[in-house]
Amino acid sequence: MKRSKHFFVALFCLFALICGWGVTPVAANQMPYITVNELGNGFDLNGGRLDWGWSYEYLGIGYNAPVLTYVLPFSVTSGDVVLTEPETGLRSDIIRFDGNMLKFISEGKFDSPGSYNGKQDELADIPFPMEGISLLTGSISIPEFGDEGNNGAYYYPLIDGPGYIPGTAFGYNFISDTPVPLPPTILLLIPGLVGIAGLRRRIKK
Repeated sequence: MKRSKHFFVALFCLFALICGWGVTPVAANQMPYITVNELGNGFDLNGGRLDWGWSYEYLGIGYNAPVLTYVLPFSVTSGDVVLTEPETGLRSDIIRFDGNMLKFISEGKFDSPGSYNGKQDELADIPFPMEGISLLTGSISIPEFGDEGNNGAYYYPLIDGPGYIPGTAFGYNFISDTPVPLPPTILLLIPGLVGIAGLRRRIKK
């Protein structure tokens, strides 16, 4: 009877996860966050997919460039968040907030300084060095963390900073070089399924 009780408790917990009861993606400090990367993969505060497309942005490079643009579920304070290389301090990516749009701008591949080879590995890549892009007023810079090919940054907007919403507390997870992982709600289902399978085996014994 005791084993049966544990089985139904585990089943109830799994059902609660599926329904989304109390489940919110959180960072290390327990603050909910929005996750985006350079490949058109993004998740909102509840783990739902963000819509994305292209918008033409004047970047101060002589023409309007198509940039990867995510549609946020709300409008935020406009401005740029510049991700910098930890070793050099040079720009790696620019995250531009504009109303309810988040624009992910990344540098394409260059054979040598000023010599673009036309190779774009990610949707966010543009054929122009990041250092030449004009930034919006009130922009801020934060360093990336992680090794090259597996890096990014967490960002938590201050009052009136880029990406801020009055009266709310949440952050952003910018993934620079790797695809966004599965939504946290899906990841939470895995241990629940494993636990139920183990309990069923014990009950059969």
